[in-house]
Amino acid sequence: MKKSAVLFLSASFSLLLLALAAPAGAGQGVRLDPSRTELGGFGSSSSGGNFRFQSGYLHALSKQQFKSISNPTGSSMASDSDVTPPAVAVSTPADSNKGIARKLVLADEGGTLADSGKNAVTIPPLAMSVSTEISVTRIELPDPIAEELKESGREELNIKAVSPQLEFGPEGTQFDRPVTITIGYDPLLLGSRSESDLKITYWNPISMKWELLASSVDAANKTVSAQVIHFSLYQVHAVQMLAAAAAAVIYDDRFNLGEVYSFPNPARGKDPTLHLECGLADSIEIRIHDIARELVHASRMSGAEWRVVNGKYAYEYLWNVSGIASGVYIYTIRAKKTGSPDINVRKKLAVVK
Repeated sequence: MKKSAVLFLSASFSLLLLALAAPAGAGQGVRLDPSRTELGGFGSSSSGGNFRFQSGYLHALSKQQFKSISNPTGSSMASDSDVTPPAVAVSTPADSNKGIARKLVLADEGGTLADSGKNAVTIPPLAMSVSTEISVTRIELPDPIAEELKESGREELNIKAVSPQLEFGPEGTQFDRPVTITIGYDPLLLGSRSESDLKITYWNPISMKWELLASSVDAANKTVSAQVIHFSLYQVHAVQMLAAAAAAVIYDDRFNLGEVYSFPNPARGKDPTLHLECGLADSIEIRIHDIARELVHASRMSGAEWRVVNGKYAYEYLWNVSGIASGVYIYTIRAKKTGSPDINVRKKLAVVK
């Protein structure tokens, strides 16, 4: 009994040495039979020799003996050089998806992102507080329900889409300085409408209406450009009005104070929008303080960022309140226009989280 135990321990220790010397998967396996105090196994050493371990002894084997043990059926065995390694999996980045272009833009440098077509966005230096990966996504399959609302908005304004809908992202991104977006249009979709009447329009998801932006047309390159201060969904439309309708729709661009408000107010779990009607201005300055009069946010808007809301020129600013605590805030808006006194207005809004 003692002899068997000693023999078994000797075999176990020798097998450990064998396992350390042999590469993984070198042999067919190991058999342990305590009743017979016998341990069997075989493999190849790192020095190239073949061996077999049995009954506590290590036996050297010829190549033929090793083959007969490791392959008792006589079937052909592949050498290391015959084994084809598995193919390496390659992941496809989201950028390869049709209609999507992405680029990391450094905050202090700015940059331009252009897709494979004629669509692009140019961000000036310091327009963003942090470096951000921006994107331009062509909406291939618009949501049917949302598209019905958009088409209704087109009919209301008598405008015709002549470009794809583009989502500039990250959606809702606000800029400290105006950025320029450029969208290519299809001249074949113009019909009887003129290229001089093309406008980039913004789909306002709150009012469910298209809003026309001050735009410049490059007829040679078939593109339209506009300055914006936030990312959202934009599209080029051809604007056409009958003479009577055009005469009836004359927007008052005089630099006068109109309605000023924020919505929603209180802002419960949503970013509030500041709305100012003042005709056409050269620039807009926005400063927001907490109730202790500490400045918590400041921004500027270009005078070119006007939009027509309910037949009036207006400026709207979406305040990103992420990181802002619940409470009452005081916002001050100053509109400037050369040759006219500044327009200053102060209002309150509440943030509830």
